[in-house]
Amino acid sequence: MKNKRILIALISFVVLASIVVGGIIFMNDRKQKSKYAAQREMKTHLENVCNSVGIADATPYSEISGIHPLEYAKETAMGYLVDRDYYTPLTWKPSTLGEAELVACIVEEDVELEQCSYELDTGSRGVLIRIQRQIVVTLRDAKTGGVVATSDLMMGDLPRECQVSEEFKAGELTQYVAGTRPGDAVDEWLKPYVEVP
Repeated sequence: MKNKRILIALISFVVLASIVVGGIIFMNDRKQKSKYAAQREMKTHLENVCNSVGIADATPYSEISGIHPLEYAKETAMGYLVDRDYYTPLTWKPSTLGEAELVACIVEEDVELEQCSYELDTGSRGVLIRIQRQIVVTLRDAKTGGVVATSDLMMGDLPRECQVSEEFKAGELTQYVAGTRPGDAVDEWLKPYVEVP
């Protein structure tokens, strides 16, 4: 009888502990999903600023002294997207929509510089295309969606030169080699707007 009571108490304890642990895991999962949904919603609002859609809760941009929170958004085939190839310095990022003052809308174009032709081991001709990245940044007020400033054309570094011979991936007859993106130039151009003395 005593062993039966101990066994029942032990089973009850295990069931109760499982419920508590399961509840904690469930709550943490809900918090993570909620946090992700809030971040995605914030990114969506910031991306829309590049289409001249202001954010009612955002802080209007002013040139007063201090840091004016900003987010980068790059134009893609799916529209403007935050955190695509260009990353906002952490000290400039807004943590909420209410903090956001600026959005840097980046339009990038790959300019073909040269095509180099190669005879492949298979007897086919392969082409290596050298491209340079060029961008223009339109800085927009997050509150209104209005244009604050537009940069001149910024150029990325030149890609490497064509080599005497090139390795091509199996089944591919065209490959691209690109120079770096002008990320540092973007940061430097934006700095006077974001970090106002």
